[in-house]
Amino acid sequence: MFIFIDYTFIVIPQADWDSVYDDVLSSQRQLEVNLVQWTSFEDSYGQLDNWVKQTDSQLSADIPLHNTLEEKKSQLQTYRVRFCIICAHNFLSGLIFLRFLVVLPNKYALISLYRKLI
Repeated sequence: MFIFIDYTFIVIPQADWDSVYDDVLSSQRQLEVNLVQWTSFEDSYGQLDNWVKQTDSQLSADIPLHNTLEEKKSQLQTYRVRFCIICAHNFLSGLIFLRFLVVLPNKYALISLYRKLI
């Protein structure tokens, strides 16, 4: 028993195929760009997270008490340096947050594009 299917009714103009092909290529390029942006964000976030954990462990230790004024000045200078480092990383965390804002809308745009293609 053979089943004959007539495929002649499935005629799609070349312009429609070209349009679909262009949409797929455009989606692929956008996906590659977003993947690079997301990977860059993940790397930066991982570095910042590791730094925060290290800094937290360093700062949560008990502060040693010093007897002389020179030792106290030295300890104060150490804390000033740490404060400057924390301020610098605060700026970097702001940049990472901005990178996140750039990546986030693209992720949802890709989801909507994927749903549109289905």
